[in-house]
Amino acid sequence: MFDEAANVKKLRETILQLAVQGKLTATWRTQNPTTEPASELLKRVQAEKAQLVKDKKIKKEKLLDPILEVDVPYTLPEGWVWSRFGDLLLDIEAGKSPSCNPQEANLDEWGVIKISAVSWGEFLDRENKKLPPSVLPFKDKEIMPGDFIMSRANTADLIARSVIVGDSVRSKLLLNDKT
Repeated sequence: MFDEAANVKKLRETILQLAVQGKLTATWRTQNPTTEPASELLKRVQAEKAQLVKDKKIKKEKLLDPILEVDVPYTLPEGWVWSRFGDLLLDIEAGKSPSCNPQEANLDEWGVIKISAVSWGEFLDRENKKLPPSVLPFKDKEIMPGDFIMSRANTADLIARSVIVGDSVRSKLLLNDKT
């Protein structure tokens, strides 16, 4: 079954569907009833965004359309809520892709990640290209622990791969323009 691409694709789709419906975490949620409801988390994110707007660190965003009953494909588990992706983000931006040397950057050198650094669930910081000394690093695009990175270009099977960068990420890595 797992040797055929069509079967693997169907299995992946089924697992993803079960995950977004909360069916893979039902036992865990029963065992951890004190977990914060999503509505409370969203309130905290919105309050943080409002403070950043007030402090002029981010621009005020256009309000997103509310999620209507006709938009909801299924009932969520208790404590979950439907939300727009933009409601969860403090900031979204793409990186830059200057011409780089093909070899991996040493730890004391700046590198630009390759699209292959963003795999399903794991950030591969060794997947980078060395920034040439003639190009100044664009430090506002440096990858930091806790960053959520999603690929925005690739093949149909690989687009939208995403990771949350772990605490042990090396420094001096920059986003590319495909992430």
